[in-house]
Amino acid sequence: PWTLLVADDNQDVLDRLDRILTQEGFQVLQAGDGNETLEVIRASHPDLVILDLLMPRLTGFEVLRQIRQDERIQDTRVLAMSSVYKDNVLEFLHELGADGLLDKENLMDTIVFRVRQILDPEDHSS
Repeated sequence: PWTLLVADDNQDVLDRLDRILTQEGFQVLQAGDGNETLEVIRASHPDLVILDLLMPRLTGFEVLRQIRQDERIQDTRVLAMSSVYKDNVLEFLHELGADGLLDKENLMDTIVFRVRQILDPEDHSS
């Protein structure tokens, strides 16, 4: 199964995403801040990181920047999530190499589709 890392400083969000994604057959890892996120990525090499942008210690932006600069993990796919949804954020994330941005308002409705879209694009080309 695909391994996902969900990184968010809100335990409620982590638990809800964990439940939804586990039911869909994904293996789910969790991280509660930016530093822990990088540690888990380096240790476990998940197929996709679902990354909150506003976390303590290291923001999601900084985590993404460090992922892309570290050749051992730079190919890690990252789906950012935020409740602050602005066009300039999208452009900035794209420049940093994110694979997409999820709006936290609709997170639970869209998460499975977006994850599958990134990990298995052939399945969702229609």
